[in-house]
Amino acid sequence: EIGSGLVGSEMCIRDSFDRLISLHKSADAKYRTANINISLIHMMLHILELSASLQNAKETRKPNHFVTYVLDYISEHYMEKIRQEDLAAQLKISVRYLGRLFKDYIGLPISTYINMFRINRSIVLMKDEKLTLTDIALSVGFSNSQYYSKVFMDVMNESPSHYRKHLSD
Repeated sequence: EIGSGLVGSEMCIRDSFDRLISLHKSADAKYRTANINISLIHMMLHILELSASLQNAKETRKPNHFVTYVLDYISEHYMEKIRQEDLAAQLKISVRYLGRLFKDYIGLPISTYINMFRINRSIVLMKDEKLTLTDIALSVGFSNSQYYSKVFMDVMNESPSHYRKHLSD
């Protein structure tokens, strides 16, 4: 069972790597950055799962389930307020334990991952010129446009308006 899981993870990593190369070569620059970031995060998760499986497959099964649950939850509910306390309560574990597991597997705190995920989603929405940056910020789960701009600047090293301007060039 463990051997087949490792082969599957290795195949996922190869597939993710091939997808990254394809995205990098893609002429459609409007989605490229967001898709590359998301693909890198997924590849990182597969690599972490593979290394955890090699270290101790039996012990990593349960934490992996928790991290997978959180990743799926964020993917489905990123536009809503997400509280770590609520996630931990749903999983029936402590907030501290969940935070430690997530950081061990993903390499980022949950809140940082959520912000990065939201920024990537916002980049996709920037293509629609009818949407204001405030509309985009609110639709991806930020409480206001000022906080969105701050987080965007932290993640992308430029303002959302400047980044959007480059999308239309």
